[in-house]
Amino acid sequence: MAKIVFAPYGSLGDLHPFLALAIEMRQRGHEVVICTLEVYREKIDTLGFKFFPLRPDISPDDRELAREMMDTRNGSEKIVRELMLGNIRPMFDDLMKATEDADVLIAGEIVFASHSVAEKRKLKLITTTLAPISMFSTYDSNVYPNAQFLKYFNFLGRPFHRIVFKGMRKVIGSWLDSYKEFRREIGLNEDHNPIIDGKFSDLLHLAMFSEILGKSQPDWHSSTVQTGFCFYDGQKDLGVMPEGLEEFL
Repeated sequence: MAKIVFAPYGSLGDLHPFLALAIEMRQRGHEVVICTLEVYREKIDTLGFKFFPLRPDISPDDRELAREMMDTRNGSEKIVRELMLGNIRPMFDDLMKATEDADVLIAGEIVFASHSVAEKRKLKLITTTLAPISMFSTYDSNVYPNAQFLKYFNFLGRPFHRIVFKGMRKVIGSWLDSYKEFRREIGLNEDHNPIIDGKFSDLLHLAMFSEILGKSQPDWHSSTVQTGFCFYDGQKDLGVMPEGLEEFL
């Protein structure tokens, strides 16, 4: 039996595939811990999993923040640079607490502290992707929210997309100063990019989406396994009416 820590971050769309995996792992006899946003504590408690909060603490119901993050021009940079990398230290601290005595850490895609935690803890790390656009394949043409012009050039094929990804690495590399400083402070190699090349675990990377959305590509990371969608439909809850709800109804 292994102790497995799941660390999703984001909306219910990010959380539910992890709950599907967590329920399956528990049924197979493993100890499961969920480390995610505080707002989901009640949901995790209802499922009977041990819960740890994960910062930065935001609410999916924050409409202003959602508007900023969904902005096609600057949303991606706000999520990555300000929200996640800007809070890398508290995220690291929370994950270190959650992974005490753990054997495996299964992390959401933007949980950028996961690699550092796995290195410090000497944990097995499994990384994840929920959509093919985040696999960065030169074989599978994509149009990114802040680069709509790409749809006019996708016919140029792989050579063009290699140039696009080279430009992406340069831009994103300029966002990593605080991340590199953080890695130096905790005694790890600063030469790590958790967003593009360094985000894939060499042990196992789960592509958690259907082949209908994107088929496996030759340049996916060698450790990738495409699982298809992992569905959580609420049927594995404790099956009891929450206290006071029946009276309220």
